[in-house]
Amino acid sequence: MRITHYRRFGIGLAVAAATVALAIPSSADVVSLSVSDQNLQTNRTYTITATVSGSTIGLSVFFADNGQNLGPAGGVTPNSLKGMATTTWTPTKSGSHTLTASQGSTTQTITVTVTDAPVTTTPTTPPPPGGSC
Repeated sequence: MRITHYRRFGIGLAVAAATVALAIPSSADVVSLSVSDQNLQTNRTYTITATVSGSTIGLSVFFADNGQNLGPAGGVTPNSLKGMATTTWTPTKSGSHTLTASQGSTTQTITVTVTDAPVTTTPTTPPPPGGSC
């Protein structure tokens, strides 16, 4: 009988340890990536947000536009309460842009299209009729 109790106790500990090991992710994950607007135009500033999860949520997130680094060289530390990291982005060229957020071994990618911002001109005021010089 005692052997059975020890075996049951040992099996119970093994199951509990396995459950805890499965409940705590072993790495951080970038679970989503978004841009603050859908009508993207050149020379306008937008916020790029990466939502992260995992046991190492404090790892820096690295953002890129077509492979070019965005944000600080050391990456952006996520807000641990919100699980989000953000950076600003001001596209200078129109066309297709592949935006990425990487943390640890995971990367999320979205492709967006940027259009040229409308050119605004200042109307000229015509000289008064019968103008005098």
